Amino acid sequence: MCERLRANQPALPEPRKLPTSAGPPAPFVIVADEGFAFAPHVMCPFPRHNLDDSRHIFNDRLNRAHWYVECAFGILTHKWRILLSSLQMAPENATLVIQACVNLNNFARILDAPCEVDLLDPGTSFHLED
Repeated sequence: MCERLRANQPALPEPRKLPTSAGPPAPFVIVADEGFAFAPHVMCPFPRHNLDDSRHIFNDRLNRAHWYVECAFGILTHKWRILLSSLQMAPENATLVIQACVNLNNFARILDAPCEVDLLDPGTSFHLED
């Protein structure tokens, strides 16, 4: 993904209209912090010195978006402990593991079912109640 970003060819969806917005389609972006270099598809905050009001508001809102992403990842890692450490596998398999965790999390939320299964324990078995 890093190489695609450097080549300005990120694998992001096409721009879409925001819900309840009459404005133009908005591009998908990656929310980053101060440690990332600016790129067309990466949103970074403005440097903190001498900010006018509009840039200060932008930084606050970007910080809030960053916080939501961190919270979402925290929820996933709490539920799917395989995400607590680096995934020692081929990138293709890591992508599948992450997608599986996200999809299982969404499925559990739809069912409103807590997930109390230790997926790291190969001896664990479970079933869904009807």
